[in-house]
Amino acid sequence: MPLQAMLFDLDGTLTQPLLDFPAIKREIGISEDAFILEALEGMTSPERRRAMEIVERHELEASKACRFNDGAGELLAELSRRELRVGIITRNSRRSLRIVTERLGIRYDVGVCRDHAAPKPSPEGLEVALRQMTVAPGSAVYVGDHRIDIEAGRTAGTRTIWVTNGRPQSPRPDADFEVRSPGEIIGLLDTLAAN
Repeated sequence: MPLQAMLFDLDGTLTQPLLDFPAIKREIGISEDAFILEALEGMTSPERRRAMEIVERHELEASKACRFNDGAGELLAELSRRELRVGIITRNSRRSLRIVTERLGIRYDVGVCRDHAAPKPSPEGLEVALRQMTVAPGSAVYVGDHRIDIEAGRTAGTRTIWVTNGRPQSPRPDADFEVRSPGEIIGLLDTLAAN
């Protein structure tokens, strides 16, 4: 199917990874190997409220200091030139997404946050974005920097690109393509469009 859309994770993919997840987890009081949003499900209402305040404070700080990841701005410009649609699927809040996209001037067709759909690794956010764009999964690629991004993309039926940011990950995500930075995806666009 022809390539019609590229969907992205936000932190660590389009933007440089500024969220200090170990620090957030320590402040909340959860184990370092836990996923934050999932850990909240087992908390009482007051504990969950306190934890979300911590998460949102860290997200707001990171949003206000955000910078494009290497080559992300150039990639988005090339996608616009090729008239490909852009979606952003993030575990962050709607407020965080708005601040980042306004600060960096990111134009996108659909944004799906934790306020809109179950968080990744659930494919729900990708499925919502694809429906809103009326794009079949086989005509889209999902780009992320974590194994849960790749898992969500594969489950949703898209092709996947893992952005390593030069960091090893164990287990290694089972992505269709692997790049060090978003800028390297520009060189893959003709291949992606042809398959």
